[in-house]
Amino acid sequence: MLCFLCRGIAGECGPEACIWFPVIVDSCYSYAEIEITATDCECEGCEIDFETIVDEFLCDADEECCGDECSGIASWSVVLYDEYPFDECCDPSICEEPIGSCSGTACPIECTTECLPEGTYYAVITLVDNVGLEEVYYARIVLGADCDIDVNQGVIRRSFRMYQLVY
Repeated sequence: MLCFLCRGIAGECGPEACIWFPVIVDSCYSYAEIEITATDCECEGCEIDFETIVDEFLCDADEECCGDECSGIASWSVVLYDEYPFDECCDPSICEEPIGSCSGTACPIECTTECLPEGTYYAVITLVDNVGLEEVYYARIVLGADCDIDVNQGVIRRSFRMYQLVY
């Protein structure tokens, strides 16, 4: 967060008529530490769960690793694809049809998919703060028959504080 002290002058004023006011420039991106796990469904397949975690090493004790240190979280979304969404264009919502999504307006992040068969999936996770700064990253998720999971991550837009995936 950067703070500036600005001086405003209205018309022709003397030094005693001028005002000073602070301006806060939001340069901090939203952040989250998200755990991605898989659980068995009753019939067939597995659900993929996305959830922010409490990590005393990275965050204050008993505090969710999710937020925005300046203006606050405005929204978050998790969008899941069953094909690589960046083959032909940079905006996955144009080139691929999502197979599921979750969204919210505050922490914690909690998202569970429907039952999915084994395969490779791609999650695009977006956090937006109250002034519109957007942080986007993706995860490649390989889901096995026994709900074993392998996750690789990539950052689309890098911020001052990196996201981390725990699996």
